[in-house]
Amino acid sequence: EDLAARKLQENRVEGERVLLATETSLLAAPDLVSEEERAAITSAMQALAQSVLGTDAARIQLRIEDLDHATKEFAERRMNLAISKAIEGKNLGEVEQSVSHAKGIEAAHDP
Repeated sequence: EDLAARKLQENRVEGERVLLATETSLLAAPDLVSEEERAAITSAMQALAQSVLGTDAARIQLRIEDLDHATKEFAERRMNLAISKAIEGKNLGEVEQSVSHAKGIEAAHDP
């Protein structure tokens, strides 16, 4: 019973965090989302907000996943824009030097 109550509280907190992050992202980059996409995201946000008020931890998790799915392409566009801005005006050598410390996915598990 304590474990279930803890899971419910954790999912509620995560749900509220995801809602706030999504709302902040939409306000920061309204031009990166179409009206159709915004409607789908808003619907998923409303469903998550409603589930956070309930007592079903699994339903909250499902709604978090639904919102993640609804925002996936929007998040990709935001990331691409951020990367473009970060490398804008730099030549290839400067970019390579700034990321030379990164291992890359293939070396991520090397000791």
